[in-house]
Amino acid sequence: MTEFFLNIVNMSISASWIVLAVLLLRLLLKKAPKWIAVLLWGIVAIRLICPISVESALSLIPSSQTINPEVALNPPAIDSGVPIINNVINPIIGEATITLQPEKDLNIFQFIMPYLAGLWVVGITALLIYTSVSYVRVKKKICTAIMLRDNIFQSENIVSPFVLGIIKPKIYLPFRMHEQDMEHVIAHEQAHICRKDHWWKPLGFLILTLHWFNPLVWLGYALLCRDIELACDEKVIKELNTEQKADYSQALLTCSVNRRMIAACPLAFGEVGVKDRVKSVLNYKKPAFWMIAAAMIASAAVAVCFLTNPKSSPSVCFGFTRPALTETGSSIGGISVTLESAEIRNGKPVLNVRWSNFSTAETWFGLDFQIYRYENGIPVDCCTNPSRIIESIARLLPAGETAVVSYDCSDFDLSRPGRYRFETANGSLWFCFMLPGTQDLPEGQFIPIRRTDAGFTLLSDRIENPETMVISSVMHLPVFRLETVSELQSFIRENDSLLFLSQGIGGAPSFSEAAAQYDSAFFVDCSLALVWLPGEGGSDSRVLHTEVIGGTFGIALRYDEPQSSSPDTCCRLCVVPVEKSLLAGRKLDAWYVFDQTDGSAFLPDDSPSLLPPG
Repeated sequence: MTEFFLNIVNMSISASWIVLAVLLLRLLLKKAPKWIAVLLWGIVAIRLICPISVESALSLIPSSQTINPEVALNPPAIDSGVPIINNVINPIIGEATITLQPEKDLNIFQFIMPYLAGLWVVGITALLIYTSVSYVRVKKKICTAIMLRDNIFQSENIVSPFVLGIIKPKIYLPFRMHEQDMEHVIAHEQAHICRKDHWWKPLGFLILTLHWFNPLVWLGYALLCRDIELACDEKVIKELNTEQKADYSQALLTCSVNRRMIAACPLAFGEVGVKDRVKSVLNYKKPAFWMIAAAMIASAAVAVCFLTNPKSSPSVCFGFTRPALTETGSSIGGISVTLESAEIRNGKPVLNVRWSNFSTAETWFGLDFQIYRYENGIPVDCCTNPSRIIESIARLLPAGETAVVSYDCSDFDLSRPGRYRFETANGSLWFCFMLPGTQDLPEGQFIPIRRTDAGFTLLSDRIENPETMVISSVMHLPVFRLETVSELQSFIRENDSLLFLSQGIGGAPSFSEAAAQYDSAFFVDCSLALVWLPGEGGSDSRVLHTEVIGGTFGIALRYDEPQSSSPDTCCRLCVVPVEKSLLAGRKLDAWYVFDQTDGSAFLPDDSPSLLPPG
């Protein structure tokens, strides 16, 4: 419910910009046909109820998502599209953190949104009850009405003519109405039915009910009712002479109704804006063709500019807050940079980078940086703003200390999944990181099993990557795949005696127990990759990353330090679920990446895609 409410709020805020545009156009198009104004309010209605909108460079909506629906995952902030507003409001709500539990802090949005959503439902309920009661009261008054002719009825319990009904609308007139007034009134109410106003006004009220918290929507609905009446008057009087117009105006004054509440129905003859309507009737002149053409063009421009969303920044992508660091490097002794964390801050992607000075002398560090994306193993500059201003503010980092610097990456295209390289301006310090796609790949499980030479030979004979696996350097690892649940069951059955697959080690679940989660439904879209890890080492020293590099789907395991291999100790099988679409037509490979004590990365010579540029 909260997420749906946030979507309604964002739609309402976006529509508010159209309301302001329509208010301006109503002033500029006073001499245009009145039905143009009703058409403009229809554009507002589309924006208020349509959850889908295309992106356009012509859009004048500052932001299509002022409040991020994932407020539970991000710092509290709005993105109105107007920097001045953001700068005033965001610091206030950013500091308004409410502690609900000692061990768990929630931002202000997380705390109040469920209550606001509940209040929103209460408001909708109240308006629906009001509408229902009003309708029942009107129906009660006209229950004794007598048919005059066709769909026209007369009643002694009403004081003003109106139209009531959705499917089969009826016109209701009070008794003792002057015959001349009756002629004009019936013409007006029939014009309402012809224009389908008995549909549009209730629909507008339902939209108002959904967005009742927005004062601009209330203003828009009130003006819609006024413009509907003006358009209907115009339809009737365009064929009348001056004397008949005066009689029509007199009928308006005679049948005017003083209404304090805005309702979905009925469509009363003298319901709203009688003074303005009389002036409009008496001063009516047939609009020139050029005025009609200009009004239509202006309406089309409003639709294009306000029914489309601004093009989203390519830098803000799903999964950006969960990048995976793959390796780091440095050509300056003792100085290194590494990825600390990433976040979406005020709608912009930010990399928090840790600078470390392990040398014996102080050094300068700053904000100059570039980001590249690897395409077929080649780094390509992904800057989207060639004229961006590169800040050159440097800071002093004493020996033996570290510092974290936040880098605004909104000038770089980080929308595509894959491997990226962050480097300082001169390329001397760098690190690489992976951005996941729209569906993050599972990181897999490290399952301890007993290592035997026979088992190692067995798996080595079934590997997918014999041309790249180099056992002597312990860089590439034996890896193969299972495509069906029957293959998985056969693997367990055939290899249990050699690999002890049904026996857990050190309190960890056995391979058989861990494999039970992969059923027939899993293998419809996914394959299961098994990577043999010779040697021993705690699973906390391993970090697994998956990446697609050209024609290879790679499973990379990064170690804090090189691992030793011993035939007498246990090893681990790395079990990695992989989508079949990612493996289609690609090789499957797995390798080690060792982080040496000097902070540099030790990479396989035969994996050029993992090497830094140059």
